[in-house]
Parts: sequence; structure tokens; C-alpha cells
Amino acid sequence: MNGRNRKTTKRGNTVITPKNKKEQLSNDEIRSRNKQKRIRKKKIRKAVLTLGAVSVAVCVCVVLMIAFVFNVGNIAIKGDSKYPISMIVEKSGVAEGDALFLINSDKVKSGIEKSLPYIKNVSVTKKFPDTIIIEVEPAKEIGAVASGGGYIIIDSECKVLSKGASVMNASTSNITGISVKGATEGELIELDSEKTRDALSAVLSAIEKSGIELITEINVKNTKNIKLTYDERITLLVGSVDDIDNKLGRAKHVVKAEDENNVHATGEVDLRDDKRVIFTADEETTAPPQTEQTSDNGAQTQ
Repeated sequence: MNGRNRKTTKRGNTVITPKNKKEQLSNDEIRSRNKQKRIRKKKIRKAVLTLGAVSVAVCVCVVLMIAFVFNVGNIAIKGDSKYPISMIVEKSGVAEGDALFLINSDKVKSGIEKSLPYIKNVSVTKKFPDTIIIEVEPAKEIGAVASGGGYIIIDSECKVLSKGASVMNASTSNITGISVKGATEGELIELDSEKTRDALSAVLSAIEKSGIELITEINVKNTKNIKLTYDERITLLVGSVDDIDNKLGRAKHVVKAEDENNVHATGEVDLRDDKRVIFTADEETTAPPQTEQTSDNGAQTQ
């Protein structure tokens, strides 16, 4: 009886029990307490589930209300396009009276871009309570591939704009050195090599970005030795598509300078060296055999 937990002290007729001594419960009392705990847990769980169900029901009601209360009453088409507004609206799949909230913007965008190839980009904006705004950006003819007595016209991303053109615009580059496997309007042109198509797309995009005009031919037969022709008289030796934007930026500066010296000059511009640009004139040209220019980025041409 010397342990601290069992030690008691008598004061008169009162027995003092240490405070840390646990209350002794009978088996029936233990079972009763456990049952009460289970009942409380069940009530809490039921309340949580009920609250969750009510929340979901409220959200569904709100969504349905928004979906069927806000209907399309106005379809606004913005941007330039060769297609009439009525055709763009038709291909969008959107009609007056449709539930504005339920319109799938990605589906609208895809439907227009694939059905109307001369549209490059589409953005869709919902403006409550009843307006949907469709903004379009036109695709630009950049390249043409001879095929079956006509031309396949493509944009800077190699998307087929037209596959039955009888002539090509003067501002469009003639693409050579490729083998076409298939062409579907609104889809990427199919070539014998995806690597070649990627290289071609990089060149076309760089031409569009640079604003350089009169690129009359693009030869991508060898993707490591790409050649462009300016105004049917000056060959631009591009090499690979590495740093293609910078290469064509320098090329634009050089051909402009050569045109100012002699608008009939012929020859080659070597863009493969990132430190300098070399223009070598043909012997029959009246321009000097080699000229030295300073490009916009500080590089010199010889």
C-alpha cells in the first residue's frame, strides 16, 4: 500500500482519494457511453451529408437558372475576313436562343477555323446577359506548292487555304523541294517528312514576321541548306532554321541596301554566319563584285 496511486489519507470520517485515480466504470456503463458516442457521430455524419446534398442542389438550381435564363440574343462578329458574316455565324454553330452559359467556346473556335480556312485565329467571348462576341483574324497567303496543274496555297503555319488555285499571287512564294502526300483545306499540309514541314513552317513564319517582300522561291529540299530567292535574282543562303528570325531580319536590310545601289543586281547573300552577312554579286551585274554594308544589328556585310 506504499504506491502513490493507492495512497489514501483519512481526515475524520472522510477518505481522500488521489485526483489521478481513474473513475471505475462498470461494463454496462462503458457500453452505454460507447453507444452515445456512436449516436452522436451518426448524427454529425448525417448532418454533413444533408448539408452537402442541399449545397449541390442549390448549385444545380443556380446553374440551370443561369443556363436557361441567359439566352443568346446577339451574335457579334468582329475582325477582317473574306467570308460574309452570315457564313461565319453558320459555321460557329451558335444560334439565337441558345443557352449562353452552355456554349462551348473551343468547339465554336474549332468549327470556324476548320470550315473557313482563310480565318487564322478565332476568339470567343460571352457577354452576359445575351451576347456572344466572335473575333476573327484572317489567314495570309504565304506559300504556294505546284500540284496537278494548279497550286496548293498555304499560310505561315502550313495550313492549307486552297488546294485548287489556278494561279498564285505575286506576293506568294513558290515552294520547291517538297513532296506532298495530301492536302485538305483547313488542315496542315501533309508532306513526306514532318521534319520538312516544321522547317517550312519556321521559314514561312519568319518571312511573315520580318515583313520582307518579294521572296519568290523557297527551297527546303535540304533542311540544313535552305535557300530563298529574292525578286527572282538574289539567292539567300539560309542554312538551317536555327535563328531564322534574325537571319531574315539581316537579309531584309542587305537586299534593301543592294536595291538602293543597283535594282538589277544579282548574286548571293550568305546568312549562315551569325557574325557577318556576305553579298557576292554575279559577274554580269553592274554592281561591285562584293559590297560591304552594316546591318541593323551591327553586323557587317562584305
